[in-house]
Parts: sequence; structure tokens; C-alpha cells
Amino acid sequence: MPGKRSQWLGRNHQYRLVSVIAVDRLGWLWRAENAFLSQPVTARVLRQSLGSDPEFVARFRRVMDQVSREVVHPNAAAVFNYNWGDDGPTQFIVMEAVEGEPLAQRIGRGMDTARSLRIVAQVADAVQAAHAAGIVHGNLSPTTVMLSAHDGVKVLDFGLGAAAWDRPLTLGRGDAYVPPEWVLAAKRRPSWDAYAVAVLLHHLLTGTPDLPEAGLVRAGNGSTGLAADDPDTAREIFPRIGEQLARTWCRALARDPRDRPRVEELSAALRPVDGRERRAAEDTP
Repeated sequence: MPGKRSQWLGRNHQYRLVSVIAVDRLGWLWRAENAFLSQPVTARVLRQSLGSDPEFVARFRRVMDQVSREVVHPNAAAVFNYNWGDDGPTQFIVMEAVEGEPLAQRIGRGMDTARSLRIVAQVADAVQAAHAAGIVHGNLSPTTVMLSAHDGVKVLDFGLGAAAWDRPLTLGRGDAYVPPEWVLAAKRRPSWDAYAVAVLLHHLLTGTPDLPEAGLVRAGNGSTGLAADDPDTAREIFPRIGEQLARTWCRALARDPRDRPRVEELSAALRPVDGRERRAAEDTP
């Protein structure tokens, strides 16, 4: 992490780091300021182990160039700048200022079903927009989702996890969001994000990201997941979110990524057409 003598980013100290928002396996998320414009921004500062890898840095710059131009959505944090070569050894991303706090901090205070559906639907919409541009998030978790006081969602870090796809994962807190295929060092694909969106829904509804043990399927390589369209697991959460969404949720958590639906299908399932399941959810504590 930048020390007291390096609380700045960019050429000529363009960005001042103000306070840490969150920390995860890829680095630090900061509230910051564009000192040239007196403008608040959000900064992602990557760990030195990533910034010192030339192959990662080259891939990071290619991905961030694409994200800054093509990922445009109300629920996706816009990328303003990144270290494109002349900003020293520290790799960073500068995004729009985001109000609120990481969703990880809000989960512990409890959340009802209707609110959980609204939040995850916004996350799915942002991820769907990125996938349409050919961008995989690859690091989706409650730490990379910011939630405002009025439940507005901003998803951060698009493309960052995908840029780091070939690096060994050091698993720790938040590992439940990593899909089973990580053990094969699989390249991040849209199915990776679909899995993470489904885990996020489970996390908000139950208070834990850990999947129900009864529904898990274990493979010889140690990976786990749900059997695609597992009716028993679907029935466990049916009273809270409705059968259509429950079954789509089970498919998104399948051990085999080929069995998972696209995120746009998850997004549609989160918004029942007739509204009956949504009203039922609003009546559920």
C-alpha cells in the first residue's frame, strides 16, 4: 500500500489518496481527489505483485483502454484514467466518485428480500452491459459493489479480475464468489460472472455466501457447485424468491460452467413480468 510519502498517483501528483474504502486480494480501493480539478474520484491501487509483472501490466492496459471506452452503464463506475505507462511503477485505475459504502459492509446489517432483489438486479444489469462489450468482470464480490444510501448500485473494477486471469489465486475472505473452475486456472469467462451474481443473491438472502451443503456436487479435483437445475435446492429458497428465479439461480451455480445461464437471463428472472412474485417477496421479512 502507498506509504505516507506516496499518497499521490499519476504524473505531477494529479490524484491525492484520501481514505481507504476497502481492501481485497487485488489491492486497495480509495476515496481520492483529482488535485488539478478539485474533483472527487475513486481510485483502485493494485498490489505490487501485480504491478511488477510485465505481462499483467500489458494486459491490464489493454483491458482498461477497452473498459474506459465501452463499458457505459448507470450501474457501472466509469473509468476516467489508469496508469498507461508514464505514471511510475504503481498500477492504478481512476474511476468516477462513488457515494455510499461497499455492499460488504451493508450485508452484516441485514436486508429484506425485495431490497436484495433490487440490488442484485442492478448488479446483473451492469455485468450484462459489460458482457455486451466483450468485458468480463472476473472479481465480482460485495467489495466491488458500492451501495448508496438510496440503494443505488455502482459496480467497480470491470475487467480487472479478467486481466489477472492467469495469476495463481491466493484465496481468503470472499472465496465463495470464486467458481469451481478456478482450480483449473481457467480463463475468466462470462459464466464466471454469472456464478458470482448468483452467489451474491444467496449472500444477501441468507447472510452467508456459502452454498447449502445438501445441494453441492463434488468433483475429483476438489471443486464444488450445484447440480444444474437442482429442484430440491430450488425448493429451499422458493418461498422467498419464486420458482423461476430459484431455478435460474441453481443453474447459475452449476459446477460445470457450460450449464450456467447468461447474466441477461439472471437479470430477467430478477424482474418477474407479472409482478406477483415480487409482491410476495415484499411481504417476506
